Amino acid sequence: MSSNVKDVIYSVYRIRMSDYRIISADENFEKLTGYTEKDYRENQLKHTDLIPAEDIVEYMEKMMQIRRNQNENIQEHRLVKKNGDIIVVFCYGKIYKDEKTGEVQAQIIVSDVTDAAPLSQVKTESSSYMEISEHDMLTGLYNRGSFEKRVNHDLALFNDGNCAIIVMDIRELKWINDTYGRSAGDMVINNMAANMVSIFRSDVVMSRIGGDEFCLYIPLYEEKMQQQYMDKIMQVAEQTTITGYPDVRIKVTVGTAVSSRFGTDFWQLYSSAETALKQAKEKGMTGVSVQADNPVYKEAYTESILVVMANDGIQHMVGDIFTGKYKIIKADTSQEAIEIVDEKKDSLCLVLTEMYANGINGFDLLDYMRKMDYIDNVPVVFLSGEYIEDVYKNAFAHGVIDIVTSPIDTYSFSSRLNNIIDLYKHKNALEEKTMRQTRKIQRLNEKIIESLGNVVEFRDVESGAHIKRVKFFTKILAECAKEECPEYGLTQNDIDMIVQASPLHDVGKISISDTILLKPGKLTPEEFEIMKTHTTKGYDIILRIFNDEGEEEYMQYCSQIARYHHEKFDGGGYPEGLTGDEIPIGAQLVSLADVYDALISKRCYKPSFSYDTAYQMILDGECGIFNPRLLQCFIKKKNELEAMAEQFKD
Repeated sequence: MSSNVKDVIYSVYRIRMSDYRIISADENFEKLTGYTEKDYRENQLKHTDLIPAEDIVEYMEKMMQIRRNQNENIQEHRLVKKNGDIIVVFCYGKIYKDEKTGEVQAQIIVSDVTDAAPLSQVKTESSSYMEISEHDMLTGLYNRGSFEKRVNHDLALFNDGNCAIIVMDIRELKWINDTYGRSAGDMVINNMAANMVSIFRSDVVMSRIGGDEFCLYIPLYEEKMQQQYMDKIMQVAEQTTITGYPDVRIKVTVGTAVSSRFGTDFWQLYSSAETALKQAKEKGMTGVSVQADNPVYKEAYTESILVVMANDGIQHMVGDIFTGKYKIIKADTSQEAIEIVDEKKDSLCLVLTEMYANGINGFDLLDYMRKMDYIDNVPVVFLSGEYIEDVYKNAFAHGVIDIVTSPIDTYSFSSRLNNIIDLYKHKNALEEKTMRQTRKIQRLNEKIIESLGNVVEFRDVESGAHIKRVKFFTKILAECAKEECPEYGLTQNDIDMIVQASPLHDVGKISISDTILLKPGKLTPEEFEIMKTHTTKGYDIILRIFNDEGEEEYMQYCSQIARYHHEKFDGGGYPEGLTGDEIPIGAQLVSLADVYDALISKRCYKPSFSYDTAYQMILDGECGIFNPRLLQCFIKKKNELEAMAEQFKD
């Protein structure tokens, strides 16, 4: 091993000083120590468990001294791995207090230097470890302490120029964690940080200062460029996504303080920006609050109004009404408006269009928005020169929310538009809340279904990973079938229900005795007949579970998959010997996924086959005849299925 620390693989982890429990670690922790995430999260692995028994007294004395002095420490000591091997590690530790929990914690960075240079040489290269300790473990940005240090340094050197501190909060990160899992929340934080680095100029100093908060220090801040900075922040939010959940939109709230108004003291700037952020949250703002002159706050444009008309006077009137609240976007033709709606649909809060004018046909725009399902979330108001009853009736039938007739009274015009925007915001918020609750319930149901499926798999002495693989294989095949086999009319909702129902395909095995279920050899004809009953018994179990209180369509997918996943396309399956598309499409998809996983997995009665062998066996009909249309999807997605199998390998 090289003596250069930079060539050494290191691991970073955190411990709670009250009981020395390891509370988080990076991916190299297992490589270095042999201990897994389960060991420290579920089995309560302690930092002291890594120290050889004969070294523990001396090591604890050092730890107590570090804790009393609240300082950093670099030392070399022995570490015992999970398999009992003892290695020599270079260790850097730093004590700090967690701001949210109030716990005293330590960040530990270790690397295996068993074959490396002695500590006296390693210490000279410890700056790389110091650098690691100054950065947030998840994002790589500055942590709060090092950010303050860096900004104070800049403020002391360059106190004659204007600068700004911007504090940015990710809206409803807790809901994302609760609904999609903490890994999804970490993905948002990570992607947000990466987008900030790519979008802002290189001299902007960035930090993750808390769970859902980021902080930016912008030197040479030009207030005339204020809107451009806000646009960049909106760009960061828009480009931040959660893989697998494209419909989830990330929103941020921001507070800003500028040195020309609040001085060049870091804490004065930071607390002023925090005050702006707090007020923005209290106002329930979905976008940005910029602190301009204390205590006046100005809302940056995060939502837009699209004005489609030839009359510039109307645009100016709308601009005057909504100054400081919304960005006014002008379109001269309906076609241009359609392009803007496609691009800005998530930030539009109103479309105001002339009914008919040169290049403008309000009905064309309205029909397009109905076709794309935009009309439910974005209200459209027509502007008309005169009242024509049939035209008005037609407009309302097409989904327009209001029609304003010339001449326009500014007060009533302003009140009507504001009321429409507020009404839709309230409606959209209620729908979003309902959708979130529905997703939460769906995730709970999914976990219950998956847990029930895992009970069956563990009893069947199969890995719990079988359930995950079958789910993902089913998803891959179903999404391909949606595109390649339109005759089945699969929607995304159908696919989601089939995938969620797939863990219950073998639930009927609960009723099969262990002597048959766990038999290592071939079943006798009599035993196989009993085994086959797991399909009909699974069907009965599911009907009893739902008991007419579940969603009918979802119950149908669950029961059909359990009953028919052993049917074959040529009629050679069981329990009913169905042929062709008599077999429900959900059962056909899960059947193919289940057989593929059974072939590539080791069982008590057979070894695992290679991916290529399993692939060929299915195509050659050695495992029964499958739907030729679905086999085309199987062929097309071969590499994707193999990659997924590798990811969830036993």
